[in-house]
Amino acid sequence: MKLQRMAWLAAGVALLAGCAATTPHGTLAGPAATDARVPAPDDTRGAMAWMQTAAEYDAQNLMVYAAARVALDAALADPARDALPADERARSGKDPRTLPPAIILDIDETVLENTPFNVDLMHRPIDPGLPVEDFRRAFDQRWVAWVRRAEAPRMGGAKAFLDHAASRGVAIRYISNRACAPGDPSMCEEEPTCRNLVEQGLPLADCENDVILRYEQAPYLEDAEKGSRRVEVGREFRVLLMLGDNLGDFLDGIAVDAAARERLVCAAEAHWGVDWFMLANPLYGSWPRAAENLPPGAGFATQGERRAAQRAGVDASLVEEAQSRARLRTPCLAASAPGN
Repeated sequence: MKLQRMAWLAAGVALLAGCAATTPHGTLAGPAATDARVPAPDDTRGAMAWMQTAAEYDAQNLMVYAAARVALDAALADPARDALPADERARSGKDPRTLPPAIILDIDETVLENTPFNVDLMHRPIDPGLPVEDFRRAFDQRWVAWVRRAEAPRMGGAKAFLDHAASRGVAIRYISNRACAPGDPSMCEEEPTCRNLVEQGLPLADCENDVILRYEQAPYLEDAEKGSRRVEVGREFRVLLMLGDNLGDFLDGIAVDAAARERLVCAAEAHWGVDWFMLANPLYGSWPRAAENLPPGAGFATQGERRAAQRAGVDASLVEEAQSRARLRTPCLAASAPGN
């Protein structure tokens, strides 16, 4: 989840930081930076504080992984169970009932947690006066430096769950948009990512095969979405469960507006809590783009200009949402709203 994701994260943290921050998945793990010379209200500060200090965050991670362990045992007992989206299973050309079991997980904010990177970006922000592309390059460099340190701590509950899966003979495949761009070894994040996983005590049988990064190899060389990589795993395994912190960890086609994203969630209602498990990530991901409502093809001279437009878009979306939430609700979500 690196290059594009980091560009967004950089923009996101900067956006949330107003004038003082940047967050997740970049050099250190995430969204963008800001001119933090003067303290300012920063939406990401609350998100980072929650992820780093809240007992509630620890509890929800433990809860998700405990539920996933129960679901894994149930899926092992039912040879017909398969977590791949139906279209991806069809593309694999394989009958899952004939295949050995595996699980698919994202890495960042799913098994490894990068808030130290994001806090560093907040305290040492990237200059928002840089042109957008220069800002992204600076962000990528900071992110790669963080990844190389291999110091991201593991998420609560992840080790116990993964150890259990391994003990049951279930293969583990980590699909991440951390990058390994051909022709640029300096930007390949595979070796330090694997080292980080191992040093955190997480199961990893074979780095080359079990960690599948963005840009790494055909047939998904240029594919930012994860579907083609899930299909490749599905050609070898019956996928028991998938875990992640972003809608794209489960489905492709998520770069749409908020209402369309809700429809995607509802269409997959039978999967959630059964063989798809989402961890909370208020810092970054694909969700902020839907809230920003930037015009297609919008261009900005500097990251600061982009951030201002993002912030205005989020503010406008919040006003609209408060006025029309009931109207926008898709049926599966409206059915669980208060009073229904």
